[in-house]
This record gives sequence, structure tokens and C-alpha cells, in this order.
Amino acid sequence: MRYHYSLRRNENAGPVDLAELTRLAAAGVINDDTPVLPEGSQTWSTYGAVRQGVAASVAAEAVAAGVTRAGAALKGFSWGSMFFGMLLAILGWLTLPWTVLANAARELAEWGKQRLLPSSSSDLPVLTFYMIVMRNLTLVLWAIIAPFCSCLSLFGVGPFYRGYYGWNLGAAVGGFLGGLVFSYFMLLGIAVLFETLAVGVRMANDIKRIAQR
Repeated sequence: MRYHYSLRRNENAGPVDLAELTRLAAAGVINDDTPVLPEGSQTWSTYGAVRQGVAASVAAEAVAAGVTRAGAALKGFSWGSMFFGMLLAILGWLTLPWTVLANAARELAEWGKQRLLPSSSSDLPVLTFYMIVMRNLTLVLWAIIAPFCSCLSLFGVGPFYRGYYGWNLGAAVGGFLGGLVFSYFMLLGIAVLFETLAVGVRMANDIKRIAQR
């Protein structure tokens, strides 16, 4: 759209397009109070009103375009696939500790087969022992001790049993299940902690080897 604008009474200029009006405003020739008449209209406005109206129109068009894109994206969206992906993620989260535990047991078996710990060939043997060797040992020991303590609750003893007046079925089952849940989350926490520290040890080893070259 093109616009006439007035600098003095009864003296009109234009028509010019909005880009030219914007350039004139930037140069200080016109301001927000300058009278502006859209071409083909009989109603005068001001440059400020025209500028704000155009800005609002652009914003509305952007919102409308965004809604259109979102609608087009949703047409090809499969809710069933999303829920199946969520199910896979939940199952992966539930089985993660056992995956970590299996890897720890496999590494311990490999060290036993080779009759050699990884700390013996590391540039940082102490850190490697505590962060990698002890990680696997701690995970395997915890996987043995924690469930055993949970099973003790079924007999009315152990750290997870909360029956205070002799053996109680509810307290026994609750202690057993609570112990298993606690064992699970602790195993997950230990795995994450040691894995984070192990990554740091590996990076330190790599940096030291590079520095020695």
C-alpha cells in the first residue's frame, strides 16, 4: 500500500510506500504525529498509527503461519507412536540398572580372566582403581546385599522391616517391597555417580597421554 503524508497544512507529498515512510521517519523528516492518508482512502491517520497497525498485522500473520505449520505437522503426527516411544523410554529406564549391573559383572569376569586390573595399565592408577574398579565391585556387591536385606523383612528382621510389635504381614511385605525399590534407585544413583567420575578419569588419562607425546 502507498501513502500520502503532510508536512505542512494543505501541502501533501507522496504517494510513497511504507518502506519510504520508514526511511523518512528514520531521517527525521516525519514522526509518529505526521498526518498520513492511505491511497484511495478519505480518512487521515498518523504515521505512528499506520506503523503500529502494520506491526500488529505482521505479528498476526506470523501467528497464523505458525498455527498453520503446527496444524500441518500434527496431521502427520502419530499419537500411538509417541506413546509407544514413551513406553520404550520407561522400560529402558526401568531396566537401566540391570544393564549397568550386567556390564559391571562382565568387566569383573574379564579382569579375572586376564588376571589384570585396568588400574595396572593406567597413567592414573589410584583414580582408575577407585573410579572404575571400585565402581564395578560396588555395583555387584550392592546388587547382592541390598536384595538380601530386603528379603530379611519377610522374616521380621533387617533394616527395611518396620514392625515394632513382633512379626506383621503388612510390615514384612512393605519392608520387602520398599527395600527392593530403595535398592533399585540406589543402584541407579551409584551407577550414574561412578559413570560420571569414570568419564573424568578417562579424560584425565587421555590428556596425560597426549601431554607425554
